[in-house]
Amino acid sequence: MPTATCEYCGQAVLVPDDETEGWEVCSCTGARMRQRYHDLVLEGDELIDELFAAPEEECGFAPVTEAANETLRRLLRDVAAGTVGTVSVNLPDGSKAAMRINGDGELEISRSKRRKISNTTKSR
Repeated sequence: MPTATCEYCGQAVLVPDDETEGWEVCSCTGARMRQRYHDLVLEGDELIDELFAAPEEECGFAPVTEAANETLRRLLRDVAAGTVGTVSVNLPDGSKAAMRINGDGELEISRSKRRKISNTTKSR
């Protein structure tokens, strides 16, 4: 089994393949924080697809523009990193997007326009 070095603690760790980086499997504090950020971004991208890019029949709202979608994904990274606590964005179609990490540590993303739909990542 190949090994890799964790960029946070310098420890050599066993990895399943040559493509996996050390921080992905290390259990040091820095690596765990990066893993958490990485997971939140991946799950958040899926939530954004569900709430902002899905066809109107699926979510009840028209998909947002590509520029708005890119902006939401950039803001997601700030929320996941803890740079900002809550983000609220007025979208071009008149709806509102909101993102935050809730009290349980879950990423919460919502979209509203007189009515609200939301989704939350699962607790670990």
